Amino acid sequence: MPVELHYASPKIVTPRPVLFRIAVGCGLSVLVGGVGIFALWLLVGGKSLMLAGVLWIPIGCLLFVVSVVTLIAYTWIQRKVDGRLSRGLLKRVVLAALLLLANFPAAYGCLSGASYLGDCRLVVVSNESDTLVDSFVIDEPGGSHELGPIAVHSTVSHRFRTSTRGSINYRVAQGHRITTGRIAFKFKFPTPLKHRVVLRQDGPPSVSTVARLW
Repeated sequence: MPVELHYASPKIVTPRPVLFRIAVGCGLSVLVGGVGIFALWLLVGGKSLMLAGVLWIPIGCLLFVVSVVTLIAYTWIQRKVDGRLSRGLLKRVVLAALLLLANFPAAYGCLSGASYLGDCRLVVVSNESDTLVDSFVIDEPGGSHELGPIAVHSTVSHRFRTSTRGSINYRVAQGHRITTGRIAFKFKFPTPLKHRVVLRQDGPPSVSTVARLW
């Protein structure tokens, strides 16, 4: 009696969701990392965070490419396994794609904000002398700013934005005495700076600078 042999058809193993997790993880890392660095830079400032933001651009681009490739691979494999583009698969792919697309407005907002705020300057003037400051003028490439008069043992501050390369100077008038000096030099590379000028009874004004917004 002839024996009929039946061979089982090979089964395609359903892919583990590791590809989808990599796609979502990389896309989320780009978004959270970029926005997080920008938010931390706004709060505490510092050139190290600016450098971290610059370095994050190529890293984020690499993670974005990895996310796109893995998402495409996951979609192709899962569709081949299911034999069709199921509603559940389509929903997951669309949500992951929206997450990836969210990186574009987030990146634009962070870069635009950093470029704009990088040209901001905050000058804080403390009059620790026993003489009234009649006039304190800031001369910068974009114009002049008058902060006086400044009372004895008081502090005033002024924020301005300048995008032109050049020197930022001050002119102090106390009675018949006029003192001039440099606060800082504005370079092309945007860096938000806080300048503090202290006027004392004896000696020239002291100037200190920190890389922060507030």
